[in-house]
Amino acid sequence: MPLPDRSRLLKDMRVPTLPSFVERLTRLIDEPDAGAADAGALLKENPPLAGKVLRIANSSFYGLKEPCTSVEQASTVLGLRLLRNVVVQAALIQDHAHLSSLGLDLEQLWRRSVLTGRISAILARAAHAPLLPSPDEAYLTGLLHDIGQVVLLDNLGSDYVTLQENARRHDLPLHLAERRDLGTTHADIGAIVANSWGLPGIVRLGIEHHHGRRASDFAMPAAYLAIRAGQILDRVASGNLVAACEPVDATAETALGITPEAVMEAIEHVRANLHVPLTEAA
Repeated sequence: MPLPDRSRLLKDMRVPTLPSFVERLTRLIDEPDAGAADAGALLKENPPLAGKVLRIANSSFYGLKEPCTSVEQASTVLGLRLLRNVVVQAALIQDHAHLSSLGLDLEQLWRRSVLTGRISAILARAAHAPLLPSPDEAYLTGLLHDIGQVVLLDNLGSDYVTLQENARRHDLPLHLAERRDLGTTHADIGAIVANSWGLPGIVRLGIEHHHGRRASDFAMPAAYLAIRAGQILDRVASGNLVAACEPVDATAETALGITPEAVMEAIEHVRANLHVPLTEAA
């Protein structure tokens, strides 16, 4: 079956809605008197999701001295806005699990997205330049940078899996294969999702340009961090730890204030988590 062109794809495309639970939590967080107990009570309404949130909160990324034993405690330790990002992560994994049967390795995609988000947050936390995303915005950008792949899989099914396989077979970057065959890319689709979810503009632009030329300088800081995070991740995964230090060069250190120590922290985080199953590493 021929793939749809861009106009037909965008016209007929099913864009996922922000998980209703995340919408409720976001509204709660925006209330001036909201607290950890309120967030915990809301999470308890969805026990499977609450369990995933606890596993995420207790993962090595957050470095908690004592493991959280309740969602109220997780809400207190993480803070409400960071908790929202954790819930987004857990809800997306839960809501799209059914797509795994179509042939795309969604576990690997989520694992990569989670680690990209974490590396982006580590680098953002170390940076001190204007217009940079906050660590939680950087995390959200990295986490969602490939959400467009999930949307294309949901809409195109096995045809999209075939597109990915053909791109790998011909050693063609996925976004270029998408542009050639669909007239659009998963980055473009991800930006549509981010916009429909009302995510911050810096997150939407980061998702949209994480394959774009404009991110090669510092005009798109969230995209810059996501790109560099992906490069660090790929190089650590290939065992090339020396090359993993290269994506954040002296120019970036000067412009963004990202130190070599922050890059090493990111590298060590990937090394520690790369082979842990998603349910534990997320």
